[in-house]
Order: sequence, then C-alpha cells, then structure tokens
Amino acid sequence: MAREPDVLDDETADADDTRERPNRDGSIHRRAYLGMVGAAAAGAATAAASGTAAAASDDYDVIEVPSGQHEVISVGSGETFENVLIDCTASNTAATIHARGSDWTIRDVGFRGDHDLRNDPPCFAITAAVDAGSTGRIENVYLGDGSSVGEDDCGVHGGKNWGRSALWASSEHAGTLELDRVHFAGWPSNAAYASGAGPSGGPVKLESCYFRGNGVNHLRLGTKGSRARDCVFVHDATGYPGGRGIWAWYRSNPSDIVLEDCHFTWETPGSMTTTAQGGTATLRDCEFAGDRPTSEFTVEGAGSNPTTEVPEGVPTSAEEAAAGGSVEGDDEPLLLNTIFFDGREKGSDEITSYEFTVSGAVAASTDDGATVDDAAEVDGNRASGEVANWLDAYRFSGRLESLSVDGEAEVRVNGVAVDPDTLLED
Repeated sequence: MAREPDVLDDETADADDTRERPNRDGSIHRRAYLGMVGAAAAGAATAAASGTAAAASDDYDVIEVPSGQHEVISVGSGETFENVLIDCTASNTAATIHARGSDWTIRDVGFRGDHDLRNDPPCFAITAAVDAGSTGRIENVYLGDGSSVGEDDCGVHGGKNWGRSALWASSEHAGTLELDRVHFAGWPSNAAYASGAGPSGGPVKLESCYFRGNGVNHLRLGTKGSRARDCVFVHDATGYPGGRGIWAWYRSNPSDIVLEDCHFTWETPGSMTTTAQGGTATLRDCEFAGDRPTSEFTVEGAGSNPTTEVPEGVPTSAEEAAAGGSVEGDDEPLLLNTIFFDGREKGSDEITSYEFTVSGAVAASTDDGATVDDAAEVDGNRASGEVANWLDAYRFSGRLESLSVDGEAEVRVNGVAVDPDTLLED
C-alpha cells in the first residue's frame, strides 16, 4: 500500500547519511511564550519570570534578549506564535523558536540583531518538525540580520562543529512544512537547512522567499514533493564566501524536487547548484546570471535576466515583519498542495470518476502537463471530474477532508501515490 502523503497543511552533513540532530540541552533557558499575541500583560509576566524583558508596541510585542542569554521559545500543536519582534541587539545573544507537532504557525515574526552568542547550541533561529498528515507554516518572517558566528564557533551537535543557521527542518519532520515570504540573509552555516529529515521525510514548500549572502548553502532540499516558487537567490561579495545556491539531496527523480520561476544571481561559478547522495532536481522557468546549473539538474525554460530585488510582500526589516507588513492580494489563499488523477499508465479509455473536498480553497491546475477538461468541476471547496488516458490536476490549501474514487486511475497527493480507499481512515 502506498505511503500516506504529507498534506500542506535532513538531510546529512556527511556522505555517510548520518543525520544531524540539534542539541536540545535542557539547561538552556526556555520560555513557553505561546499564543500570547494581544496579551501583553501575560507576556510581561512570563518575561519577568524568565529574566527576559518583554515590551509592546501598538502592532507587536517585543522580546529583548539580555547579553549572554539564549532565548528558546516553544511552539506546539495547534499553536500560533505571531506579531513578535525578538531583539538580539545586545552583545552575545541568540534566540531559537522550537516548533514541533501538528498544525502550528509562526507568523509575523522579526529577528533583530546579530545572533553572536558562541558555543551555545541549538545553532538555529528556527527548528521545525511537522507531524505526518498535518501542516506547519512559517510566514512573513524576517531573518535578514544573520549571524557573525561562523563555522566551528556555535557548538558541537551531530558530531560536527557548527556556525549559526537560520532554519533547520529536523529528522523528526514527517508532515508538510510551508515557508511563505521569509527573508534569509547573512547566515554563515546554511540559511534554510530543509533536508534534515532524510530521504523519507515530509516535503518542504517555499513561496516568495528571499536568500542573500548566506554561507555553506542557501537552500537544502531532499524530500519528495519539496518545491520552491518565485524565490530570489543572490550571492555576491557582500555575503559569506563559497555559499552554494541549491543543494539537492537523495531524490534521483528530478520531478521529486522542483524549483519554479526562481531567480539566481551568482558571483562564484560552479557553486550555484550541487547534489549529494544521488540527488537531483528540476529547475523550471528560472533565470540565471553568473553561473549555470550543473548537469545533475534538469533545466526547463531557462532565462538569463534574474532580478535581485526582494519579492513583493517579503519583509525587509524585523519591525516590518512583526507588524504584519502588507501584502497585495493577501486575501487570496496560496494553493501549495497538489492532487493528481492519472489514467495514463493504464493505457485504456476506461473512465475513472472522482470527487474530493478540502478544508481550504481548490482550483483546477495544469501542473505536470495536466489539462483542464469540461468534466472537471470546482464548487467552493469541492472538486469532481473524470479521467481516462489523461491527467487531471488540482491545487488546494488546507487539508483533504474527503476523497472518493471509482476506477483504476492513480491518485497522487503532493507527489506521493496514495490508496484513496484508506488515505483518510485515520
């Protein structure tokens, strides 16, 4: 039976496939700073108990991290951490948001100041893992002030000395992690380390994110169904030397990992793309300058006029992120999930009929060459249709609520073949 897909809801440091796991030393000060938006008094009380100052503006709360302290904030299942500015402008400070469980959200959060605390892991500003069948979402977050703590200076975990990184998708990640409008800049030891779950973890999906001047690597992907769309990658003399652009791990099928409508500007030839553990990816309708993808990548529709501008809606300061910013068309949901009904493999004209509902929005799609035919019908959060020896595709937000299929067509959710009779049993 097919594996249950991860609905929207690490890869290795070395070639021996040993997964890195951040140190979660309980001696590091931790704060249960959860769901506190709009509760300034409660936030101030929590801060007083922890020794960390909390302030508030009209638009957001402020966590001021004292010199010499590492602030660790926990976000769990069903919780939302939003409208918070984390101030690390004092010397020798760092902060980590530790998100685990199902259906959690980190939204409108800005990290201000240099994460310059040395020899004190965890070495990530955000660590993330999502339970199977659920979604974790990181949106409108500013991680653009980076860190001056380079390789070997943060601490040892997973048998390796590290510098500080912005994001880690951990070995526990099994659901779907969404990143929307996140600003990554100036991190010495990876910006979005999103392949930590290894070859069988959950997908990571990025939309309209900005990467500039990060060391080691800007974006690492390694799980089936991972995607990046409308993202901008810039590496020039202002950043850490030698940073790669895309590092594709594990997946030997180039359609398993797809980057679409992305822009790459690279000053160091030969470092924009790389692979490990037999990995590859597809770069579709992307723009390149200063370097070209290596031969391990499948390139479809390449251009040579990339933008280096921050995508619209991506915050350019910690204050803008914490205040919520403004996004044109923000009321339109992002449809990051896909579902396919594929009758092509059966090689006959036998009809398969289908119907499904989702908790969010749904629209017919032409992904992977699908056609939108007359039988396909979308009504609110419900879609239905028929396929024979062709492909129907849809994009949706939220999660699948119901699925009914009558026929032999293959059904795939976020790139994973599923058994429609048992998919939603749990």
